[in-house]
Amino acid sequence: MPDLLKQLKALADPSRIRIIRALSREPLHVSELLEVLDMGQSRVSRHLRILSDAAVLLWRRDGSRIYYGIHPELRTHSLWSVLGDEAASWNSSLQRILEEDRQRLQGILESRKERSLVHFEDFGARQDEDQREYVDAAYYRSKIIELLPGNAGQVLEPGCGAGALASMLADRASHLILVDQSRTMLDVARERIAAVGSDVKTEYRVGYMEHLPLADEEVDTVILSMALHHSAEPGSVLKEAFRVLRPGGLLVVAELKQHGEENMRRLFEDFWLGFDEGVLLGEIERAGFEGHDVSEGRGNGRLDCLFVSARKPARGRSRILRVRAGESSAV
Repeated sequence: MPDLLKQLKALADPSRIRIIRALSREPLHVSELLEVLDMGQSRVSRHLRILSDAAVLLWRRDGSRIYYGIHPELRTHSLWSVLGDEAASWNSSLQRILEEDRQRLQGILESRKERSLVHFEDFGARQDEDQREYVDAAYYRSKIIELLPGNAGQVLEPGCGAGALASMLADRASHLILVDQSRTMLDVARERIAAVGSDVKTEYRVGYMEHLPLADEEVDTVILSMALHHSAEPGSVLKEAFRVLRPGGLLVVAELKQHGEENMRRLFEDFWLGFDEGVLLGEIERAGFEGHDVSEGRGNGRLDCLFVSARKPARGRSRILRVRAGESSAV
């Protein structure tokens, strides 16, 4: 458990408050933080080290970049009710600086979204062809199908792209909901599904994976097919998947295993260069899923893929307390 006194000491600096506020929405790599804070690298690095040592921040190396984000345990601590509060009262000088930081941060986040949207508007329909050297799309989609039950019920695919997977789900889904940030991609998906003659009821909804345009407990199955590595906040995507799934519902994730192909950021707007298996499973468990099953493979591609299936606990499932070495945990 983090040392609360050490955390309080780490927080007692206006520059570190600025860093925490800058990271409260999404992870940032060091160059982005420097741009938001308009501060020298050596100074920022010193503050980042202090905050990381106090378990206020968590960092992750991803290829040539190092990303910093808020430590997950801090977000559940009562401290976060103040640190994460946009309306928190700081002195007027710090408040002015935080507002300037917020405006610079907003510019960075909007630029991220714009680059992603433009990329998929322009190149999304030919993504499979462009990525063939790296990823075997036919292979990973066949593995996803294998993980689905004969009747997957109402199925949601966030980040559906051009609908290549959705067009294969006719005999597994009773109802399809496809979500994508790009209207162009949804139009391509609509045409693709019509071309295969599917009679499954299909809805097309514009939206982001981190804020799904669905009600709570609306679907039986969520499929995240090579989608998480495009999101700055994969944990938020998984929490949204948990929210929209009915109790006992199935989550299926196909993702790239962590790799070092830096050019995939530029070529395909990948945010993360895949995921370490432990990191991915940790995010899935933190979102509330249980009973995960994991496998991996690559087909004819150069990069390994991870495949995970897990369930949202059934409503009313008994919670058993186990006591180990004086500590209790709910399972």
